[in-house]
Amino acid sequence: MNVIIRLPRICDYEELIGVLAKNCASDEAVDALVFEIPTGGFLTTPAVALLGAWGILWGAKGRRIEITGDSDVCNYLSRMNLFDVLKISFVEVFQRHPEAGRFIPLTLVDDNASCKRAVDSVCDLIIHQCDNARDFLPAVEWSVNETVDNILRHADASVPGVVCAQYFPAMKRLDVSICDMGCGLKASLQEAMELPSHSAAIAKAIQRGVTRNPEVGQGNGLAGTLEIANSNGGQFHLWTGNAVFRVNDQQISEEQFSVSIPGTGLYLSLDTNRPVDLLDTWIGKPSCNYLESEAERLSESDGIRVLENCAYTGTRSSAEQLRRKVLSLLPDLDAPLVFDFTGVKSASSSFLDELLGKLARELGAETFRRRIRIVHASARLQAMANVVIGQRLVSSTLSVLSTYQDAGVARQQISSESAIMRSTELNSSSIIDRVSACLAGFEGLNVLYDPPCMEATPGRCDTTLPPTLNGPMAEYIVSQFPSGLYTHQQQAVEKVLQRHNTVVATRTSSGKSLIYSLPVLNNLLENPSSTSLFLYPLKALANDQHLKLRAAIDSIPALAAIADKKDHFVSRYDGSTPDDQRQSIRSSVQLLLTNPDMLHFALLQWHEKHWQRFFSNLSHVIIDECHEYRGIFGTNVAYILRRLNQLCRKYGSQPTFIATSATVSEPKQHLELLTGLPFDCIGPDKDGSQQGRRKFWLVDSDQHYYDCGRKLTLQLAEQGLSVLTFCQSRTAVERLMSRSGGDNRDFVRVYRSGLSPQEREDIELGLRNKTVRAVFTTSALELGIDIGAIDVVICIGLPHSMMSLWQRAGRAARAGKEGAIVLIPASTPIDSYYANHPEEFFARDHEPLVLNMTNRRVVHQHYACAVAENYGDEEQLSAEVFGSAFETVRRLRLEGRLNDEIFYDQEPHMQTNIRSMGEGVYSLEERSEGTIGEIDSLHLLREAYRNAIYRHGGKAFRVQAIRPRERRVQLRREYTFNDTTPFIQTQIRAKRFYKVDEYCQLTVATVGIDAKEFLVNVVEKDRSGKTVQSWPGNSGMRPYSLPTDATLLRIHRDLWISMTNDLGSLEAKSALQSCERLLCSLFPTVAGPCDTQDFSSASQILKSEEAEIYLYDQVYGGADLAVEAFDRILDLLEHSKTRLDNCCCTTDEGCFRCIDNPREDEVTSKLATLRFLKTLIDTISLETPRIQRNEFPEEDLLSSESTSICPTCQVTVSPSQKFCMNCGQKLGDD
Repeated sequence: MNVIIRLPRICDYEELIGVLAKNCASDEAVDALVFEIPTGGFLTTPAVALLGAWGILWGAKGRRIEITGDSDVCNYLSRMNLFDVLKISFVEVFQRHPEAGRFIPLTLVDDNASCKRAVDSVCDLIIHQCDNARDFLPAVEWSVNETVDNILRHADASVPGVVCAQYFPAMKRLDVSICDMGCGLKASLQEAMELPSHSAAIAKAIQRGVTRNPEVGQGNGLAGTLEIANSNGGQFHLWTGNAVFRVNDQQISEEQFSVSIPGTGLYLSLDTNRPVDLLDTWIGKPSCNYLESEAERLSESDGIRVLENCAYTGTRSSAEQLRRKVLSLLPDLDAPLVFDFTGVKSASSSFLDELLGKLARELGAETFRRRIRIVHASARLQAMANVVIGQRLVSSTLSVLSTYQDAGVARQQISSESAIMRSTELNSSSIIDRVSACLAGFEGLNVLYDPPCMEATPGRCDTTLPPTLNGPMAEYIVSQFPSGLYTHQQQAVEKVLQRHNTVVATRTSSGKSLIYSLPVLNNLLENPSSTSLFLYPLKALANDQHLKLRAAIDSIPALAAIADKKDHFVSRYDGSTPDDQRQSIRSSVQLLLTNPDMLHFALLQWHEKHWQRFFSNLSHVIIDECHEYRGIFGTNVAYILRRLNQLCRKYGSQPTFIATSATVSEPKQHLELLTGLPFDCIGPDKDGSQQGRRKFWLVDSDQHYYDCGRKLTLQLAEQGLSVLTFCQSRTAVERLMSRSGGDNRDFVRVYRSGLSPQEREDIELGLRNKTVRAVFTTSALELGIDIGAIDVVICIGLPHSMMSLWQRAGRAARAGKEGAIVLIPASTPIDSYYANHPEEFFARDHEPLVLNMTNRRVVHQHYACAVAENYGDEEQLSAEVFGSAFETVRRLRLEGRLNDEIFYDQEPHMQTNIRSMGEGVYSLEERSEGTIGEIDSLHLLREAYRNAIYRHGGKAFRVQAIRPRERRVQLRREYTFNDTTPFIQTQIRAKRFYKVDEYCQLTVATVGIDAKEFLVNVVEKDRSGKTVQSWPGNSGMRPYSLPTDATLLRIHRDLWISMTNDLGSLEAKSALQSCERLLCSLFPTVAGPCDTQDFSSASQILKSEEAEIYLYDQVYGGADLAVEAFDRILDLLEHSKTRLDNCCCTTDEGCFRCIDNPREDEVTSKLATLRFLKTLIDTISLETPRIQRNEFPEEDLLSSESTSICPTCQVTVSPSQKFCMNCGQKLGDD
């Protein structure tokens, strides 16, 4: 329904609050609000701000606002930008004033850039309208800076705040209004103190030094703004919840409303005839000078220019980045570090505290005086800086004093200076000790497993140089590594120089990139025309190595002379390479850094046209992070490398292969299967690298595990530690980012797939220079991208593969430094199992890397690509290079038994998706931001379905439409904390049985299946978990089809009927589904560590009154993973029963750690599930099965899955063909 609200003729913010509270106390049934403005009416500046902020929040909930009435007032509101902010169409019938007129229209504030725009606009207004702007501007600028910074750091709002201002020349009065729809002062300060009311919250907030978190802020903003209003004799109005506080010409009054409204609002009205000097207020009156007086005489050339590093000096976040940079530079400097404030006319206290106050606290007072200098700062800036430095040192002193007092030492017995020094010592204590102290003080945290520290190991070096090294190369090694190479580096380099294919499997940060760089550069000195190919699974890895190679070449004069003759001697070549550079790269590159995708799509496909020179001179192929080449991606890469070998033979080259990884199981066997070539191995037993001291903890909390991980991340980051927090999905990292609050927006970031290259590079750079201290990430940051030394790694949800665990742990304790790893189990059966059996978790070995070289689709696609690369001549494909699978396909082709469309495609490379084998990727597009990322077909059904709330970089977007033909997803920006959940139903059809164990009432088998996933419902919930809206049906989303392999557990009709009669129909169905979820979650406990995204499960009841449970590979064509459950089905059932028996929940419905079902409309029962499991266990353990093994020959696996006959020419055709390839007859859909 629509609600009509008639505004009073003169509408101030107080009247508007009353109107809103009366009409919108319950907005459940309201579709739209219509505000009627009476003739001759007027809205004050704070009322406009409040209406704008409140309207944005109302619109974010999907409701409309309309404004009608007096045309003059509507024109005024249009000038104030209200209609644009609220997305109301309005035809303007007036001439807009210039930007620096007498008012500042509503300006949205949600990041640093928008804060700066708002502050600059207010300053421009003052400069253009006030005669005494010089005496008035600094105080207003300070107030606005501090207040808008509060919106970012304390409001926790889901929608932007607003700022507007107006100057009244006749009264010489400036009105500034700032409003947000966040949590309000009471909720914000609740973290630091108990407050009985909103009035009490205001009373505290306007006191100097009161803040939600003293580690973040100092509580100067509102107190200082009130001081400025009092000094000026102006007005200061502050409202939040149901309370308002007013100061009018130093006269104080308070009031309470009957109903609370969200957020906080500030109205500041100043008399421009009364100048305000900050030096006359406590804001600019320091009690002590912490800045050396001779600072102005220091050399400018040695300084850091503040404006070059901080475009905006109004918020903490911009200063925080510079402070982190300074801390990273100080250890390498002998002379004092100089801050050059040239051009900085003003700065907020928040900025100065974040830059200098916290720096003084971290260094200590004496060290700060000795190491830090300031030049070209105004007297006002120096005074304000001394104030915040003093505040910060005093707060640090009191913190340490309270620690001593708790230990029984009287506060007055300890001097201020000794307490400051003690604080500095605490900040410089070891990383492990600091994390240990944080965990000990974290409320509600339980340490489940606390193994001893892994002590540091010294590096073992060898100064012996391989005799075949070229002279300049030997000189380079001696100059760069005077202690010699690590022993494993020396051995590996020698093997590569002897032209042995070599795989190096040593721990993270052991210098593996040097192993392949040295032989490549040495070969260039001997053969300047030689080329080398560097393959990385991620583009970001290539970015890192490109810089390192370039630096090494520049350090060797003989190589630098060769490189200087070519524009692209060392070059990346990937999807981000500009088109206008590609031809030049192809013609001149000698060290090419790329990825398997580009090798497949660009190099191999166009070898004759563009790459003959490169392949003819190819001497080395480097395969970095080779453990990434597993599953379907690895199988594709295996055939790509075979195609590369085939072309190298054609062009007369025989490159040496070098592979590296820190977490590969059986490295020699894996690389030989991956490449089809023999390999030597330098394994972990030969690792001579240096290792820092490292400590693990396994913890859980009374809070939700995501909340625990988020708060622990922020707490450690606030202490100055760099923290990398791994989550299990892209959705999870975005939710954590959005719930981390505006306080941390600039030093907390999200890193995941789908980000733009620039976004990824910015985050990587931020981690290296410490301007970014906390990153919520998926597995995207597991690999060896150079992000510097990370202090703490947190895993929210246990890594389900040992490769992931050690790759993540390897991010900490690099280069001999300390590191800490905190593991937080998720509320899932598998994580709960390992929480109860932590020794089993840490005792696991690296899982084997699986390649399915007989995957039908992979073999067919790469066969077609290889034929195309050999100009259609199938006879040229070498059996020695490609193996038996290609030989079988060629024979089936000659016999006319294999006629898949891929063999007749003119561009088979473009039909081959080497990473997922799905339908390709969709671009994610938003009208104002353009393309923000991309997503594949599998994740599309789970994350970007129609009506989904999709999160990217901490922002929320609504999926408006999906264009399958154009591969586009259309998004719309939304400000919301709501989340959407898809409910997906899976249907399974078994096609082929391989291994079968037939029991009297059960069948256990490995099978080939078709799995089809359907979207059946979408539900949107708010932060409290309340359902806001739902969309039943498939929302127009296509089903996702997957032919793959599975382990099947089929319950025969008689046993299923018996279970149904025993448990009840609904209970038996619930027990079947609970058993399925348990088996799927606990599958890694019997199959070995594996990525949970590689397998899935489903259960169904057939029309024949049989029940089935499937564990299947989430990979097109299968990956030989889920079939591991066949031989361990009894162990898997017993682990499931153990998990139920040991679960700490007390109700029969269970919990997320055992069987609780995310589907709200289904009831679960632990008792029924236990009886169900016991029946299955007894049946399997007490019977001897009839064993049947259907061994299908390779030619059956590689031939078409099923065939039919063309009705015209009687030729065999596959069901996927639309036309007969022999006669052109159109084939039917069936």
